[in-house]
Amino acid sequence: MAGAGVMGLWTALSLRERGLGVTVVDPWEPGHPRGTSSSESRIIRCLYGGDEVYAAWAWASLAAWERHERELGATLLHKTGVLWLAREETSYEAAGEAALARLGIPLERLGREEIVERFPEVSCGDLAFALYEPHGGALLARESMRRLAAAIERRGVRFRRGAATPAGSEGGRLAEVSCGGAPLGADAFVFACGPWLPRIFPDVVGDAIRVYRAEELYFGVPAGHTGLDAPRLPTWVEIGSYYGVGGLDGRGFKVGVDRPGDAFDPTDGERRLSPEVVPAVRAYLARRFPAMADAPLVDGRVCTYELTVDEHLVIDRHPDLANVWIVGGGSGHAFKLGPAIGEAVAALVAGETAETLPRFRLARRAPRAWREA
Repeated sequence: MAGAGVMGLWTALSLRERGLGVTVVDPWEPGHPRGTSSSESRIIRCLYGGDEVYAAWAWASLAAWERHERELGATLLHKTGVLWLAREETSYEAAGEAALARLGIPLERLGREEIVERFPEVSCGDLAFALYEPHGGALLARESMRRLAAAIERRGVRFRRGAATPAGSEGGRLAEVSCGGAPLGADAFVFACGPWLPRIFPDVVGDAIRVYRAEELYFGVPAGHTGLDAPRLPTWVEIGSYYGVGGLDGRGFKVGVDRPGDAFDPTDGERRLSPEVVPAVRAYLARRFPAMADAPLVDGRVCTYELTVDEHLVIDRHPDLANVWIVGGGSGHAFKLGPAIGEAVAALVAGETAETLPRFRLARRAPRAWREA
């Protein structure tokens, strides 16, 4: 298993639960700041426009995070609820409302008056409605990766520090990888290396996965003001604009930019906020959360955003190496789906599932975003 991010670690756990021996290889420690599974928090929610596959995977993943939390030894899932802010009726949110109803996943529709009554910190004059997922919330991202790695190591999964590079192959199968100059053999290899996949497999992945900057900012809430803390203020999403988490775990009020920035080098790129992002986010806060209009910026970070052309995940067998699986293309939504991704990959590797879903194949992708309803 190459890669100790959310997809790699949940796959390692699922393989180990099947009784298989697993070695996880990564150049850095789990939760390291270069990876797409780092940072403080990630949203877990089930609404995915009209897409029932991701919605069902998110619901299953939510249950898995809850099921394993005792073993991980900390409260990592904060069920703040997730509030979707919709500006028009014919929208991603409306399509998601219908999809979750078909799946039986709890969801509430709120009109403007109900939004004001339940969540008075939200200015909603330009909103058509809101949707509220009561079981959604936020996951402590970096901490969950560290604890998940420790838990699966206790189960017998081995860890090696180093970059895994495909080495010798014979008869359409990979025999070993080079890990820090030392060979490592296995019957099957899974590369869940996030933004580094195009470098490891330039001829296979190529530009099917592209890497961009993604910025998130943390603002200090006014002294003594508790209405902006989670869970009194739920985690919120305004699709294609901004998303955020109220004051959680002492980190401040998080605002993430819900669109990719410029192309980015995940290894050597400097992680400085762009000069235009702070005034843009301040203007948004003044409009949507007036109490935060003059809040000081207390922290900020640049993460990586690994996007496929259609923003669907990659879960596919290498076209020339029958025992190699390529897993990545998180496109901003892999963290919440981690347990379901791990189970799907493990089933493929173990031969329980014959083929991956068409949407996850590397070849023949047409430009389309999952944000489309």
